Amino acid sequence: MKTVSIDGAQLTSLNLYRAALSEECQEKRLRAIEVVTHDVVARQINLFASSKGKGWSSKPKYSEFAKLVMASTDERYEAAIEFGQIMRRYDQDNDRKLYVAELIGMNVLTSIKAQSFQGLHSPDGILEQVRAYAQQNKVIGARNKALLLKSWRTYLGVVHLGMAMQLCAANPELDLSRFSAAPSARLSHLSFEGDRAFPAQC
Repeated sequence: MKTVSIDGAQLTSLNLYRAALSEECQEKRLRAIEVVTHDVVARQINLFASSKGKGWSSKPKYSEFAKLVMASTDERYEAAIEFGQIMRRYDQDNDRKLYVAELIGMNVLTSIKAQSFQGLHSPDGILEQVRAYAQQNKVIGARNKALLLKSWRTYLGVVHLGMAMQLCAANPELDLSRFSAAPSARLSHLSFEGDRAFPAQC
């Protein structure tokens, strides 16, 4: 079990944290979360520097902050290189695989709420429903149950963030923060820990 809390400026970059969760193993996901956080911090530093103008780092009231920024420059540089690699994997393949797993998760959630859950593997179960949907909507990587099951097993436990983002996009009246144990969103076991709206099957 690993809990990663995000708040403040990080909450404006949830799409990047979703990309981090699209890495295919826990070790890579943890590192990707660190890398994304470095990217968010770097952008905040740039915004701060722009707002303060040239020479801000030499002002006494910013001296400690300037030292921290300088001390972490190399780490942010390395993270920036890794960030590019993570986003390439995300754009080329991982986004699609995670999306397929999120489709399964959303079907699990919907069917449980409707009290019509038939399991994953039954003839008319979740995998078959998602396969039919994917075929109809030309979703790549979901043409058979074996591929669906592979994506589901890869991302089981990490689909909640994307599911919450989809629910809020479809229902503007919802506040994404309500899915978290306020005040911060949590990637619990590298998943989005919500207000228990998401079943254990996800």
